[in-house]
Amino acid sequence: MLYDISLSSLCTKPSFDIEHHFKLYERILFKIICSVFYNDRIKQKMKWQFIRFVATGGAAAVVNFGSRIIYSHWMNFSSAIVAAYLTGMVTAFILARIFVFNRATSSLSRTIVMFSIVNLAGVIQVWFMSVLLADYLLPLTGIKSNIQELAHGIGIIVPVFTSFFGHKYLSFK
Repeated sequence: MLYDISLSSLCTKPSFDIEHHFKLYERILFKIICSVFYNDRIKQKMKWQFIRFVATGGAAAVVNFGSRIIYSHWMNFSSAIVAAYLTGMVTAFILARIFVFNRATSSLSRTIVMFSIVNLAGVIQVWFMSVLLADYLLPLTGIKSNIQELAHGIGIIVPVFTSFFGHKYLSFK
């Protein structure tokens, strides 16, 4: 068994800890995907590939987040999100091709086209969540400072799983 997840592990923390719940959600989702589709050897390989994907994606997310702050000096928040996503996308492509999906057999041109298609879905998810949070949900909570940074940071996290499987099975085939 890859992870021991039981009802008691869901109820052990008396207070709400978002980091704990996010990690638990990630473990549960990973376990479901692996138990349904993969044998033990493939599970282990997939686990390390996913970890490398998250690490390289994390680096690209830092580029995305930092460039959005810079772009916001010259354009509105909504446009800056898209421009920053494109900057992070180039970073993600280079890192993923080298460190995560380095055994891909597809041509470079096919890989770039499919990578762009998968990332179109990703940028829509990031943009929608970031704008929804910044313009509507976070102001309702009473948060008044760093709303755009918080909204964009959360927005960047949203497409992690869809991007991994999209790139694994479409982009870097």
